[in-house]
Amino acid sequence: MLLVHQEPNGQAASSQRYILRLDGSINENNCGTDGWSGLLESDADKATYATLLALMMADQTIKVQGTDADTCLAGNMLIRNVYSKW
Repeated sequence: MLLVHQEPNGQAASSQRYILRLDGSINENNCGTDGWSGLLESDADKATYATLLALMMADQTIKVQGTDADTCLAGNMLIRNVYSKW
């Protein structure tokens, strides 16, 4: 599942993010949930989002690597890298 989200009263770019939930497990996650978050602030953030969207639409296997296990955003780990192979 891929959800684009904006905080109800958020005006700053940092209030815009997407939330990714994958089948499978998350290792070394101290955030307390099974989700991932990515910001939509920079060009790299937007490229990551576009890559995830394309891979999901192509029904490809996705591996996501996050930031430090203790760095969370609203209960989700922050996405750092996205992996896939075809």
